[in-house]
Amino acid sequence: MLQEFVKTVTEFAQGHMELLLPMILLIAFLECLAFVSIIAPATVLFTALGAVAGAGGIGLVPLALTATIGSVAGYWVSYWLGLWLGPSLLERWPLKRRPDLVKKTHDFFERWGALGILLSHFWGQIRPLAPLVAGIVRMSPVPFHIANLIGSLGWSFGVFYAAGTVGGWLN
Repeated sequence: MLQEFVKTVTEFAQGHMELLLPMILLIAFLECLAFVSIIAPATVLFTALGAVAGAGGIGLVPLALTATIGSVAGYWVSYWLGLWLGPSLLERWPLKRRPDLVKKTHDFFERWGALGILLSHFWGQIRPLAPLVAGIVRMSPVPFHIANLIGSLGWSFGVFYAAGTVGGWLN
């Protein structure tokens, strides 16, 4: 099923190159948005779309910067939701069903603070919850946004650089 989905998205992107960057923006946003990232297979899609972009003459920098914007926005919305809804989120689905993951994310965040926000971009298991928890515990916005921007840049460039490297090996 995932393979068919990736194939469909890839074929659509090949037929609509003008929509490739907006697609990457949306996928990165969803990948970094609390709860939604569970169903957004960004790494697989970025690998496939990176190959499409390369074949279409679009380089690493535009892809990574577009993904960075989406990632920053996804974290920002999740952080804002945590600020807005507060600890009551912990008593709602789906967080109520995964107290172990919430605790792991909270402990990670408490230990590392703003650095934890940066690092969470690279750890898929806590990526969807780190900005939400930061909002719930009312992390100061300036360190949050600085760490989010740096983490988003690193994650985006890393994902697309790795996809390009793998694609080069396959060719």
